[in-house]
Amino acid sequence: PSAASKKKKRKDSTYLTSDAAVVYLPFSSHCFRQVVACYENLSKFYTISFLKKEDLDEHTLWKATNTISPSSMQVWLAKSIDQEEKYCKLDYSEIRGFSDDEFATREDIINIFNRIAEPDEVR
Repeated sequence: PSAASKKKKRKDSTYLTSDAAVVYLPFSSHCFRQVVACYENLSKFYTISFLKKEDLDEHTLWKATNTISPSSMQVWLAKSIDQEEKYCKLDYSEIRGFSDDEFATREDIINIFNRIAEPDEVR
């Protein structure tokens, strides 16, 4: 099937189906900026949405990392317990500090960010 029909099928079916592919990216300044820069091309093939913290349990890797004991996370893996809050959260003050680059303008980034419902809950 064509990319267009895959996209239509994705929109018409339940969120996750056996033939659906999902790509999870952290809600970080780098990833967000890159998605905005490539939005025109990405949106031809993917439905772009933002996952709220309350819905993270659908993300298999997130679920798996939550089974690691806090001491193992900190001592053995040298990871912060609150890494999701540190690295997968973006707020308007950070967006306002962006400058234009060759791929995305500050205005485009702010425009897309302002269209996200409850961005403080997105991860």
